[in-house]
Amino acid sequence: LMMLNKLLNGYLNEARLSVCRMSRYVGQPSPISHPQLIGVGCVTPGILKTEYAERRAKFWSSIWKHAQTNHTNMNNCVVLIPAASVRYCAPDVPHVFRQESNFFYLCGFQEPDSLLLLYGKTEEAHRSVLFVQQRSPHKELWEGSLAGCDGAKWLTDVDWATVHDDFTKFFEEYLLANGQARSTVMYSVVSDLSAANPCYKKALEIAGNLAIYGESALELIHRLRWIKSSAEVELMRKACLIGCEALADTMRYTRHCRDENVLVAKMDLELRLRGAKQLAYPPVVAGGSRANIIHYLDANQTVEENDLILMDVGCEVGGYVSDITRTWPVSGVFSKPQSILYDLLYDCQCKLIDRIDQRRLVTLREAYLEMMALLSAELQNVGLLSGELTAQEAFNAVDQICPHHVGHYLGLDVHDTHTVPKDVPFQTGVVITVEPGLYFPSDCVDVPEEFRGIGMRIEDDVLVTSTGVDVLTDRCPKSKNDLQAWLNI
Repeated sequence: LMMLNKLLNGYLNEARLSVCRMSRYVGQPSPISHPQLIGVGCVTPGILKTEYAERRAKFWSSIWKHAQTNHTNMNNCVVLIPAASVRYCAPDVPHVFRQESNFFYLCGFQEPDSLLLLYGKTEEAHRSVLFVQQRSPHKELWEGSLAGCDGAKWLTDVDWATVHDDFTKFFEEYLLANGQARSTVMYSVVSDLSAANPCYKKALEIAGNLAIYGESALELIHRLRWIKSSAEVELMRKACLIGCEALADTMRYTRHCRDENVLVAKMDLELRLRGAKQLAYPPVVAGGSRANIIHYLDANQTVEENDLILMDVGCEVGGYVSDITRTWPVSGVFSKPQSILYDLLYDCQCKLIDRIDQRRLVTLREAYLEMMALLSAELQNVGLLSGELTAQEAFNAVDQICPHHVGHYLGLDVHDTHTVPKDVPFQTGVVITVEPGLYFPSDCVDVPEEFRGIGMRIEDDVLVTSTGVDVLTDRCPKSKNDLQAWLNI
């Protein structure tokens, strides 16, 4: 147990001294280097060290309970949460790095290829350790400062931190101590972004050699992430406000510029000017019939004078994202067929949000079925769907016109906590999107010619509260009258 004793005693004493005198830049914003971004006691914008510690404690508790229920011979747990690795789009040209969300949720540390390890023998007590990159003058010359062990400990307030090179010996010694490998369950939280993490790959090798049972903890951490704290809600509220203001300005800009690619740049600029870190995802900026391509990303055309433009965009603030869609006429005035469809879609979306607010719809599944029923009835009312169809035939027809779901969960990821089923009742603190759409491609022969080539979607971000809902994106013009008034100021 020499390795364990060294790390738990000598290293801890050294780390405590380093923490007290930390003054250098540690590779990510901190209260010392970036007081304008990070408040005292915070690891990342708006999130305190104590909140990260509470998250780890709740996660550990859920892990322990799961292990006790499902593994009767278990008396020891270890949990691996690897960070994302850097990805490259060309030799020596990295993609913009974004930390793996589950790792970020538990510690807020931003360095690639780190690994957070939790271990313990009771539900009430666990230890947390970060394995981080060794500081290197050469690497820091080219890529900037690294946190190192002292910086990682100081930033995150985990129990201790050490370098990658210590991982193998630590993990093997811990698992073999007192023969506990036989009664250890190893959980992991891994995604496509973190599967190549070197420490994680080594852990799999060691666990395989020792025949240790491994299990995914993705569903457990998603259940925690699904419900947002008050601090998380404030970050999402800010991301939504910035997104609304930036999108509203970009809407008006389309009166003067109709190049889809320039509009992407305009939106990116407006978001960053207001304090967002970056776009939340590659935006959809689709003019005319291209709006019928639900994830149209080419943005290489010019929007015609009488066309609608659909923009699906969001931004990131403190790691949390917004996701907003608006559709509007670049001319500033809806044509008659555009107006008919927009009124129908707007009415559908408003009813969905109202019914979620009234607790008449309490799951995404229920909201989806209600969306399909509302669209079916309204399309029949305006003569775009036959009134002679059976309920199943009408559902199938609407599924061709709106082939996507009514929404998804939102948080650190755009499609957040995807393992939480869509038939689970909403709880206070859950954020969802509500985004019905109508799509009539140019070659659609089932509708009159004047409706062909029209595609539209309206999307808002909705927080479920104890008394109803709070529409976080209500600052962006949405009704037909509001849009036309805004575009013609």
